[in-house]
Amino acid sequence: MSEWAGLRGPRALAIEALVVVTSILAAFALDAWWDERGAEAREQTSLVGVLEDLRSNQEQREARIELEQDIFDECRLPSPGPRVRLT
Repeated sequence: MSEWAGLRGPRALAIEALVVVTSILAAFALDAWWDERGAEAREQTSLVGVLEDLRSNQEQREARIELEQDIFDECRLPSPGPRVRLT
């Protein structure tokens, strides 16, 4: 038999309780670490998506400004040229 088999007193219970509590706390710590790691990965993915959206929006805005400038330039009336005085 193992040396623990003969221990049935308060000391054995205290050691067993300490091992159980330590195991539970270690599991909680590991779970919290894993959740934090996952949250950081999701945050990074979200930030990359936001950056891609911003770049796309900027490209679309610049293309729209260029198009509107072309339309504006086409709609301008030609200048009348130099004025001629009839005297």
